[in-house]
Amino acid sequence: LPWPMMMHRSRPRLAPLLVILAACSTGQAPGGEEGNTTSAASSGPGSFTATEAQETGQTSEVAPTTGGPGSTGTSTSTGGEGSTTLDDSSTGDPGEVLCPTQFRYDPPPGATMPRIAGEWQGFDLATATALDGPDADGIYTGSVDLPPGLHAYKVVHDLGGAPQWLLDPGQGRRKYVGDVENSAVLVRDCRLPLLAVESSAATRPGPGAGSYAATLRYVDGLAGAGPDEAGYTATLQDNDGELRPLSAAELKVDEESGDVTLALAALADGKHRVTITAKAGDGAVAEPLRLVFWIEAEAFAWDDALVYMVMTDRFVDGTPGNSPGPTAKADPRGDWYGGDLDGLRARIADGTLDQLGVRAIWLTPFQTSPDAAYPAADGQHWVTGYHGYWPTRGREVDARLGGADALKAMVREAHKHGIRVLQDYVINHVHEEHEYVAAHPEWFRTGCVCGTNNCDWTGHALDCMFAAYLPDINHSVPEANAAFVADAVYWLDEFDLDGLRVDAVKHVEEVATRNLAAAVRETF
Repeated sequence: LPWPMMMHRSRPRLAPLLVILAACSTGQAPGGEEGNTTSAASSGPGSFTATEAQETGQTSEVAPTTGGPGSTGTSTSTGGEGSTTLDDSSTGDPGEVLCPTQFRYDPPPGATMPRIAGEWQGFDLATATALDGPDADGIYTGSVDLPPGLHAYKVVHDLGGAPQWLLDPGQGRRKYVGDVENSAVLVRDCRLPLLAVESSAATRPGPGAGSYAATLRYVDGLAGAGPDEAGYTATLQDNDGELRPLSAAELKVDEESGDVTLALAALADGKHRVTITAKAGDGAVAEPLRLVFWIEAEAFAWDDALVYMVMTDRFVDGTPGNSPGPTAKADPRGDWYGGDLDGLRARIADGTLDQLGVRAIWLTPFQTSPDAAYPAADGQHWVTGYHGYWPTRGREVDARLGGADALKAMVREAHKHGIRVLQDYVINHVHEEHEYVAAHPEWFRTGCVCGTNNCDWTGHALDCMFAAYLPDINHSVPEANAAFVADAVYWLDEFDLDGLRVDAVKHVEEVATRNLAAAVRETF
């Protein structure tokens, strides 16, 4: 079985989602066990695969430009709160609004003339934006007006008599332009207002007596229209999945500033989520802000938590009526056995996992798998996708596992027991029957099967196929990367999941995991 190799954590939050990056094959990834690659700075943008952070000692971020956090829509400016409906692959329409986007840079000793070159100006060094400074802390800053969307760029400075083009280690996102990897800044629509979290805390003095308090700061849109407090919306989702609007006593909006005070009481144990939107006087509505928190007697921590891996089809058959019959050609050992999500829910409900001390479930993929059997790796037997690692749909729960309702019921039951649920998310490949293969064949690589002649696991770690019927996702295509990142956020949001275990990261470009982690942390 694949085992976790690296854990990425979000900023301190009440309910941070876990992102575990893991490998699932033999074959060394370029640059080491975590799949990271490094290279020295070079004389041009075309030679970059990555940058060593220790090489420059730099930090970089996109700073607010409309009076508060979040004005550019990047992780450093939103504080990890809220979400975006932008297509993360897009560079925006130049005819749309332009949003001031600030950059900060701390160059290494001896470096001069720091500037920002991006796809918006063709990476032309002569017209790159020069950064002003240094300030008292040695930081250089500059601003570029950009339309909403994802924009590729590099930091450039002169050192040793030549320009050095660098990926920005202070920026979480990446984007390819052609076959060249770049840093990327996600510019949110600055016409929209937003809410920035100032404080957030949950307490539990006793059963049924949980409370939650938060203060949120209103940040106006570019027009400066001010808040429309009557247009704010806020709902609470409880541990049973029930939604209700917050009362006037629970939600208070300052008429002049637009700032928000939340005060909820008498909350039952379990996971809760407040979703709130702000509205400006010109009718612009903020993206929803999700405030996820737990009411529980014993505070949960991922450190040393006992994680129980469940291969759903091999666990318990809770609904025999949805079990498939034998699959043509399939070896019985590699066919569906009938385990389902309702069987897992029942074992959570009866306390089986509590008795084992389980605090989190690592659930194998539950997206719809193909119906037929396919050749196994030995070339002699045929097996099915009972394990879930051959997805054919982007956003559909396999009916053989119980479907969407069964997944939601299982997650709710787990949360009643204080158990977190991690989705095993496949981001390296899909099955050839996947809906995206038919709609967007240019998103995938085919032809090179890992471990065959002229296609070894190491040299072709990023572009080989695990099997001839498993097209490899090409995350250097921005639209492909954006689609799979958006799907991951959908699963977490729609089914109230608590994190991801990301499959086969040794076989995907860094842009895949970087952009996924950034999107998850900013949304939740």
